Amino acid sequence: MSDDSHISINNSQYDAAKFLKFGCFVEQEEALWQGSTPREIFEFCAKIKTNMSALQIKKRVDYLLYLLGLQDCQHTPCGGMFIDGLSGGERKRTSIGCELVTLPKLIILDEPTSGLDSECALSIMKYLKKLTKLNNTTIICSIHQPSSKIMALCDQV
Repeated sequence: MSDDSHISINNSQYDAAKFLKFGCFVEQEEALWQGSTPREIFEFCAKIKTNMSALQIKKRVDYLLYLLGLQDCQHTPCGGMFIDGLSGGERKRTSIGCELVTLPKLIILDEPTSGLDSECALSIMKYLKKLTKLNNTTIICSIHQPSSKIMALCDQV
């Protein structure tokens, strides 16, 4: 965003810095460090995005790993072109988790199911639905050609 960019929500204007205090944006393409694990990535993101203590960070990371169903692979490298690692769905959930460390009240996702098979896509959307209930979070996302099961999870279309 350029300096003169703004976001309008409920007829109120927000610049990027003000928006990031309560909201976040998750891009379609995840940019994860191939050799890092979901736990390491969440800890790093919490350290740079919050001023929580080490104990608070550990609790938040444990919560996110649970919420996103990443407990079993929390010590597996993300992987990529040169390193074996997480599945596509696990990588997507890790990417989403990077933005959730601040427990935002508004999450905007660009194609959260892109590149995933139907089972993984449904799994991602179920985790997002759970997040709306547990944290009273509003989620806005764009999805091309959603299945009927994914459509059934949406509250408003």
